Parts: sequence; structure tokens; C-alpha cells
Amino acid sequence: MPDKNSSNYNNSNPSDQNALNIFKEEWSSKFPETFKLSTSGEADLFEDQRILWAEEHGIVFRNKEVLELGPLEAGHTWMMDQRGTRSIIAVEAHERAYLKSLIIKEITQIKSARFLHGDFELYLKKISKKFDICLASGVLYHSKNPVELLHNICKRCNQLILWTHYYDEKVMKAKDSSFSDRFNQTETFNYQGESINLHPFQYKNEAATNAFCGGLNNNSIWLERKGIETILEKNNFQITAIGFDHPNHPKGPAFALLAELI
Repeated sequence: MPDKNSSNYNNSNPSDQNALNIFKEEWSSKFPETFKLSTSGEADLFEDQRILWAEEHGIVFRNKEVLELGPLEAGHTWMMDQRGTRSIIAVEAHERAYLKSLIIKEITQIKSARFLHGDFELYLKKISKKFDICLASGVLYHSKNPVELLHNICKRCNQLILWTHYYDEKVMKAKDSSFSDRFNQTETFNYQGESINLHPFQYKNEAATNAFCGGLNNNSIWLERKGIETILEKNNFQITAIGFDHPNHPKGPAFALLAELI
């Protein structure tokens, strides 16, 4: 019989670090120091100020049912679980991000979350359940149909925590061509009597790497900030707070908002 492929086995002493090392060079987030574990990531997603900011501005996670879109590596999931959520449905389309999330669930012993592998845009279309809170951080600008996505989010939650990049013509024209030339000709979509500008965006080589956890396609559509606000307003959502307002973010203008159904 042929020898088994030793690269599929780990013959060291079992540890949480071994599990993290399965995706050794692919992590985006770093672990909180209290866990005494290391990853290749640098993002503080397990201690994200945006979650703390949401709490400070009225979002209560305790005993709430949460829909999380694109958990990436479950940093936000863990933070919400630590705050006493009743349940979290976290939907992740990227295969490796989904598996990383399961590793994090095991290591940190997240109790309230159920991770689903697949397209959350299809999930939103098919479900009838209403959630207390939807967390949509870093996903809207990866969508090929962000108007429909935001519309469906509004139909499925009472409160929204959103962080996203958005299109701003003045900022984009001022940026170097390596970024601005990714956008194709602007299109217009009529949404409930209002014109929403759509800005097609093209990924480059980054979409071909294992570490890339963006959208399901090689391109997406960015909305303008005004368009995002219009869609929320048309769905009877009131914006209650705006923060992390970074028009000169290196990867494109970005902001966070909290909104609730009125």
C-alpha cells in the first residue's frame, strides 16, 4: 500500500495553535492577547471598536437574535456571543473563511452561533424569519446587487449595524489611477421612484488568492452614501448614528451606521 500523505496529519501534541496553523498564512484577524495564541492576521476583529461603538449608541445584544452576514473569521461573532446573544445565524460563502470560523467557534467556545455555508443573498431571499439585529460589516460593496441586498436586509431585521465602503466621485477622481480605473461607467436604478446610482467595480489579482474573502464574483457594484440612506428611508428605517466616517480610507470612502425600523 502507498504511504499516507504525511502533510495531512499533525503528529505534534494537540493544541489550539495547531488548529489555527491549518490556515497559517491566511488569517485576516489577530487573536486577543488573553488567548495566548497567534495568527498571521493584523485586524482587531475580536476587539473591534465598531461593535463597542454600536453598544454605546443603543444596540443591545443580550437575549437578541442576530443575523450576521459574512462572519469572515468569527471575530464579531465571538464579541456578540460574549455579550449574551440568544442566537446568531452567521452565513459565510467563502469555504476557507467558513472553516476558519468553525475553528474559532471550537477554540473560543462560542455558544449561541450557528454557522451556515453558502450565499447569504440567497438566504435572505428564502427565509421568512425576522431577526432583532442584522450585522452587515464589510459585505455590501462586494455585492453584485447591493440594492436588492440592502432591501432584503431591511425586510429581515429590526435593527441594522452596517459598515461599508461607498462611492464618492470627488474622492475617486482624486485617487491614483490604480484604484479609480477599477470602476466602469455609472448605471442608474429606479428604486421605489428614486434614482440610485450604481458603480460597477472590478477586482484584480487579489480575488484569485486563498486569503481573499470578498464577493462571490470578479466584480461588484458600489453604492453612493446617498443611495444607501435612500434605500433605508424607503424601508422605514431611521439612521440613529453614523461613525467611523473615513472619506479618505485607503481602500475607498467608508462609514458605519446604525439604523432601526420605525
